[in-house]
Amino acid sequence: MPPRAILYARASTRQQANSGLGLEAQWAQLEAEASRRGWEVAARLEDPGVSAAKRNPPGVQRALELLEAGDADLVAVAKLDRLARSFQHAADIIALGHQQKWALVCLAPPIDTTTRDGRMFARLLATLAEWEREFISDRTREALAARRARGERLGRRSAVSPELAARILQAQQAGMSLRGIARMLNDADVPTLGGGAEWRESSIRSALRTIALERVEQP
Repeated sequence: MPPRAILYARASTRQQANSGLGLEAQWAQLEAEASRRGWEVAARLEDPGVSAAKRNPPGVQRALELLEAGDADLVAVAKLDRLARSFQHAADIIALGHQQKWALVCLAPPIDTTTRDGRMFARLLATLAEWEREFISDRTREALAARRARGERLGRRSAVSPELAARILQAQQAGMSLRGIARMLNDADVPTLGGGAEWRESSIRSALRTIALERVEQP
């Protein structure tokens, strides 16, 4: 049987007006690749008018759900930044695919985790993700030090227990949306950082910021 592929495209409002980054150009490339390689197209998903700021927009989230359910064997994108907003995000998606036994095919840069060379590139991407994490951590630490030097009060944050932090991070790395993580914690009757009863997307986002800052401030 031919591989079942999810074709995914995304463009911000500005990029849709650019012939090199618009949805039409991406679909032309993806359809040509699917035809050339004999894929059975299981789904065509897109996020029009969506910027790269959102980690997993609706189209990506739906693709991850279909892949996890075994309804497709791979997800294909024209460019890596259409699917992932950072090296770390891309590395997380590739790791999730390895865990769940599905592949990522990207036309530019050429990544195909069904091949030996593609898996090598994926390992390189993981190395870049590690560099990216360290770079962001260093920049954040420097910014905090500068604020302290100016005498600014950084404010008091609610602590996130190691168990809760691990639970949230594991869910995020598995591709779960902020809303999904909130629902998971609400179903488990986990109190919010402020002692409330209901988690929301905003409170998960706040918890992630707190986790990141607490890691940076550790000696």
